[in-house]
Amino acid sequence: MMVQSLTGIDPRDARLLAYAVPVLMLFPLAWELAVDFRFATGCWEGYHFWIPVVQYIWYIQYAIFPL
Repeated sequence: MMVQSLTGIDPRDARLLAYAVPVLMLFPLAWELAVDFRFATGCWEGYHFWIPVVQYIWYIQYAIFPL
C-alpha cells in the first residue's frame, strides 16, 4: 500500500531527494577542486586554487541561508 502525504509525494521519495541534493551539490565542488588544483600546479605557479572553491562554498551557503 502506498503512503502519500498531503502534497501527493511519497515520503520515501522525499527522503531520497533530501539525501541526493547535498551529494549533487558536492559533485561540482569536487570537480572544481580537481580542475583548479591541476591548473594551479601545472600552469600558473602561485595561483591559490582554494579561492574559487571557497567562493563556491559561499554560494551554496547563501543559496541555503540567504541574508
